[in-house]
Amino acid sequence: MKTINIPGSKSIAARALVCRLLGGHDTVLHNLPDCGDTRGMLRLTEAVRQALSTHTPAKVDIGEGGTTLRFGMAACASIEGLDITLIGSQRLMERPHDTLVEALRRMGGEITPIPSENAIHIKGHSLAGGILQLDGSVSSQYLSALMLAAPTWESDTIIQLSGEVVSRPYIEMTAGVMRAFGGDASCQFSVSGCQNRKPEPSMEVLVRATGYAQCARYDIEGDWSGASYFFETRLIADALGIEIPDFEMPALKSPAESLQGDSRVAAIFADANRYLHNDQRSTINDQQTTINDQRSTIKLQRKTDNVKLNLNDAPDLVPAIAVGFCIAGIPFQIEGVAHLRHKETDRMEALATELRRLGYVITTGDDTMAWDGKRCDPEPSPHIRTYQDHRMAMSFAPAKLAFPSLQIEDPIVVEKSFPDFWEEIKKLIPTL
Repeated sequence: MKTINIPGSKSIAARALVCRLLGGHDTVLHNLPDCGDTRGMLRLTEAVRQALSTHTPAKVDIGEGGTTLRFGMAACASIEGLDITLIGSQRLMERPHDTLVEALRRMGGEITPIPSENAIHIKGHSLAGGILQLDGSVSSQYLSALMLAAPTWESDTIIQLSGEVVSRPYIEMTAGVMRAFGGDASCQFSVSGCQNRKPEPSMEVLVRATGYAQCARYDIEGDWSGASYFFETRLIADALGIEIPDFEMPALKSPAESLQGDSRVAAIFADANRYLHNDQRSTINDQQTTINDQRSTIKLQRKTDNVKLNLNDAPDLVPAIAVGFCIAGIPFQIEGVAHLRHKETDRMEALATELRRLGYVITTGDDTMAWDGKRCDPEPSPHIRTYQDHRMAMSFAPAKLAFPSLQIEDPIVVEKSFPDFWEEIKKLIPTL
């Protein structure tokens, strides 16, 4: 039995670091991941503390960290007297941030983008609080950023989302971390509509202006999205009849206890294995699987040999599922993932392009990607591009089992979330 060492969740770590910063405490963060995104957030929090203690302006390089930028903007804008400039990569600054900037300005925030320098200048103030309205179809990180900052605002804040809410589990994760630090945040999901109109899902989040209480220690659970590539490896190995060692991932919390919506990945790949082996007990075949302690549901359906998945709430699982299902020969349709186009790269097109190198013809729509089993000639020695995207590198690593000559460009890109990935995956695939 091999032990796979999964790092702490960088998503949970980022939220905990913001709560610690805004609470002004020295909370011990156990199992803090040592990865690029977390290092960027640590640089930011240290720069803020230094600027406040010396009463001087600060500049900090946050690199490619989208979470650091979004959470950092809201936090820094909410700290009275802070003067700080956040500098990022060109790709990061080209990603959409206007919704968050405008929301903070409505609360009294002073934020000035500097496109020529790939930077954003922020002057912190005591923000007002009140009612904010956002389009729920934009990044859930905008909402999480506002939620994390709102306990420090002058009055309670109500954030109303209209339209389809994306990545809802990340919003609930934010509320869960905030509560551990003494914040008071609650989410209410409802369906509204009127006669002759299709109901539109909406969410309302209430954050009380309580500040953050002292929290002596906070334990960061293992990262379920990082675990997805090992479930993918098992599926591919089983489909190809290749023996790999049994393994365990002790850092992971059970899906029922986890704050992470991505914990559903265990059930998705378990269903895929049953589908692969035509097990009649499978929950595919037009049944609904309830996962993650009743917090969300995933419909896995088999219609004309096509598995349907709505991954609106778990977009980071798409790369492992798409690559794993193709190589295992499981046709699929993934829906609700328009926001994949605004990740480190356009992940839908990147996955379609690189899977074609392996001989799989993927189709993409506005918010869908699918494989109906269509094949083309694979490249004899496929060279997989990663587009500076850590999840592209990790999702194609298990493909080495089916394509021994496969090479992955820029493997160090995994540093963003899982620096020890290659050492860990070699426990199952020594040839990598």
